[in-house]
Amino acid sequence: MVEADFQRYYALDLRHEVMHTGARRLGALVGGLPPDSALRRGGSLWTLENELTAVGIELNQMWLSMVLSAWMAKGAKVPPIVPITHADRPSAVADEPEPVRAKATSDPAVLAAAFYG
Repeated sequence: MVEADFQRYYALDLRHEVMHTGARRLGALVGGLPPDSALRRGGSLWTLENELTAVGIELNQMWLSMVLSAWMAKGAKVPPIVPITHADRPSAVADEPEPVRAKATSDPAVLAAAFYG
């Protein structure tokens, strides 16, 4: 990954630089690689721009769903929101179970027990 980043961002051959450049300069060059470099992405195929575009599309889908549900006749089906999925998406959390949520209640006894023990 570092060799490809050196070629892409600095137009330098890493093999040549290792032989003819000092360790301080090599460290500075590696440390100066941008967040979009393969080394900084950690092997992920998605760049920051890809992730932000996917988030923008998902937000637009949610907005469209809300507008359609507000303007459509009662009982009409709103198209489902289709999430953008990709195995290498940085924000994707693998194998994380859905959190268990308690059902909402308006029973005074249950509410009093929650607040007063």
